[in-house]
Amino acid sequence: MGPGVAELEFEERPNEAFTVFAADKTEPGAFNYPFYRLFVDALSNTGLIVNESLAEGVIFNIMDVEEGKIAELSLWEDKPTIEAALMYPGRYVVSTINTKDGEPIVSASTDRLHNIAGTYVGKDDPICIIRTQKKFPATEEAGSVFNNPHYVAGNTRGSHNMPLMPVKINSAATIDYCIPIVEALVFSMHGGKLTGPFDGFSTADWDYIREIATKKALAMRSQGFIHPATLVPSELEYAEGYKARMTKLYEKMKPLKDKRSSSDRKESYEDPD
Repeated sequence: MGPGVAELEFEERPNEAFTVFAADKTEPGAFNYPFYRLFVDALSNTGLIVNESLAEGVIFNIMDVEEGKIAELSLWEDKPTIEAALMYPGRYVVSTINTKDGEPIVSASTDRLHNIAGTYVGKDDPICIIRTQKKFPATEEAGSVFNNPHYVAGNTRGSHNMPLMPVKINSAATIDYCIPIVEALVFSMHGGKLTGPFDGFSTADWDYIREIATKKALAMRSQGFIHPATLVPSELEYAEGYKARMTKLYEKMKPLKDKRSSSDRKESYEDPD
């Protein structure tokens, strides 16, 4: 299906700058954690303290991709609600982020292919655009939130959790269970003319981050098919093979001989403490 689509419409600043982050082998919710670090977590981004616009907070638009609904949530009053939504990136996905006065900062793709096709047809290859500098996050602030390779859904057959590895532009997906990857294309713009892209993850420090991602991937794969190495059942149900296995399991299930209800059994349980 190719990469996702994100679009921003804005009044160009005298010196405009933005970065495109393009991911492969994962889903749109893969950007939830980096967005949180960038706009909510001052331990990850000092700009939330020293930049007046960011310190005031931003507006998150978070989409429920299962129900096709969207919620507008404001920092800092809605911080716990934003955190509750971002806990489950398989369903709640950041769509856009704006300043309090309506300036667009972020646009991210939200399409999930299995919601469209009704079955697994490949991962979503999400993409996002982040405007940078001045009242927005600095370019290096936007890039640095990918320096802790967090676990995301996707990977081989779209059925696993693996770390998101920042890679150089035009890097191939590895054949070692195709670790999810993300590229950074850094642009500047003046008078409607683009300069770039600069390869944001091409410098030597990112080689070390890639090593961390590799170690985390090997650690997760050592768990085999046991969750959390694999996705939760509600996500795996889009895979026809898994659905067939579970149908056979349900057919073989029989009631317990002890007909007491689960509530009765809980009432008779004595806490050893």
